[in-house]
Amino acid sequence: MRKVLFAVLIPASFLCACNNGNSTPDQSLQITEKDLIHLEGSFENNFLESWEYIQLEGDNPDALMPDIEGVLYDDGLLFVRSTMYGSYNDRQTLIKVFDRSGKYLNDIGRQGRAKNEYLSFCDWAINTRSNEVIVFDNFAWCLKRYDYKGNFIGQTELARNTPQDGFYGMEMEKCLSDGSILYHGGLAILPSHEYFHLNPDGTYQSPYRMTEYLLHCDMDPSEFIELRGEVAVTDITSCWSDITSDTTYLLRALDNHIYKIYGDSMECVANMAFMPDMPYKMKCDYDYENDDQYMGYSIPNFFYDMKDYVYIWYIHDNEYLFDKRTSKMYHMNHDTLHISLPDMIASISGNTLIGWSPDYYINDAVNLMDSPDYDHRFTPQLEAFYRKAARSDNPAIIIARFKENAPD
Repeated sequence: MRKVLFAVLIPASFLCACNNGNSTPDQSLQITEKDLIHLEGSFENNFLESWEYIQLEGDNPDALMPDIEGVLYDDGLLFVRSTMYGSYNDRQTLIKVFDRSGKYLNDIGRQGRAKNEYLSFCDWAINTRSNEVIVFDNFAWCLKRYDYKGNFIGQTELARNTPQDGFYGMEMEKCLSDGSILYHGGLAILPSHEYFHLNPDGTYQSPYRMTEYLLHCDMDPSEFIELRGEVAVTDITSCWSDITSDTTYLLRALDNHIYKIYGDSMECVANMAFMPDMPYKMKCDYDYENDDQYMGYSIPNFFYDMKDYVYIWYIHDNEYLFDKRTSKMYHMNHDTLHISLPDMIASISGNTLIGWSPDYYINDAVNLMDSPDYDHRFTPQLEAFYRKAARSDNPAIIIARFKENAPD
């Protein structure tokens, strides 16, 4: 990932609507059906500048991984996380580094009891300014730091009064330019996901009060607290954010509002009013075990916060792209993207999505190409990639770059 801090440009309509970081959802930019820009053709043709397919080295035993659970990217290096499972309750988290051609370079740390090892692996991040890989060891309650070559740098003990103290841990969103970490987690003492800053010294800043901005529907706060988190599990849809930027956009699935975190402020910046909102009672009764009744409403599956765009995939087989610079919202009927399966996109660098192609998808593609009814839907480059990946013992990485300018 390029070692610069991208500035997210907020259009004037946002600045007027957001009231200096204290805006409520009702004051945010309203995007109605008539505001949508409907595009024909494929998502790739409209928005993607290029694809890059990288087969990870499979001949070197040190490079092998059973699968991919996460990918981070910086300065031409791919940091790939996987888990090796042994006997019952025996698993080893692996972080391996590859160059842009897929050649294996080195490992980052390992699990163990030595000072330069981590007892457990809860989450990780990379600091693109200091070239460090950070592992959150929730058993030792500290952050282990390594350089890109895998050398142990040191560790940061976490304050024992952090909100997650006593729970399993935190999800680290990204490192910020000041060395702090933006992280979030669902808390037993609060009925919502909360976002925090973890300072470089291991202390934490007060949370961004999601509930202050999210509970604008006809819900009494006391009723919300009584729900004990049942609504909170859908406060934020699954999202990835550009880790080269200090600005973070979030989407709350139950009211379809986009929020922005920057510095110590949190703003509601846009209301996707073209999506039908759930009635209040259905929100209170929401249950993942029986979600058929909610399918008539719009609960986005995945949300990708890039440098210049917000990509929403997908709602009722539709895809949306919000241009942060112009406040335009684009819409297309869903056409399957090779990178856009739910478990494939792993991270965002600027306007680039980094993901991978799992074995079952590669095998299905090869079987399709070998069938007599093959319609040549793949380019020759992609066909060669799939056949090479099917012969390899290691997974493959996909990098998709978005165009600098959206369609007129």
